[in-house]
Amino acid sequence: MKWLKNKIFVGYHEWARSLRTQGYSVYAITIEKGLVTDHWRFKKIGETQKRPKYYEIPPNTKFVLRVYRSNSGLWYFYLYFPFKGEVKEIKITERKNFEPPTAEELMNYGLPENEAKVKALQLFQISEILKEATLYNKDLEKYHEGW
Repeated sequence: MKWLKNKIFVGYHEWARSLRTQGYSVYAITIEKGLVTDHWRFKKIGETQKRPKYYEIPPNTKFVLRVYRSNSGLWYFYLYFPFKGEVKEIKITERKNFEPPTAEELMNYGLPENEAKVKALQLFQISEILKEATLYNKDLEKYHEGW
């Protein structure tokens, strides 16, 4: 997988290995500056596929989100972000009550302390949105509208 300027490239079988695992939503997550607070925006950019694919991402994309639901019905959320020429992956699962990684865990990825703290806070905010969307079957693209 490669994070290019306004695209992310996913190789053959990287996000989907079978017909059952393809077709899940992929979102670009950006921050929209508000008057009082900033707001997360989720924009669907495609679906997972077995074959290689380029996904167009908006400028200032902070994360790319891949959604997956297991055979047992549990939700898995994979968040990707660029760091030093690599793409880092974070997994947030229903099985672990949507808990995001801590700043200390992100520092194990090689992130400097300040950046790890910011990412941990961002991931916490996103995980709360994912939890609510899953529990109440809400459309992520409509989150910024107040659902």
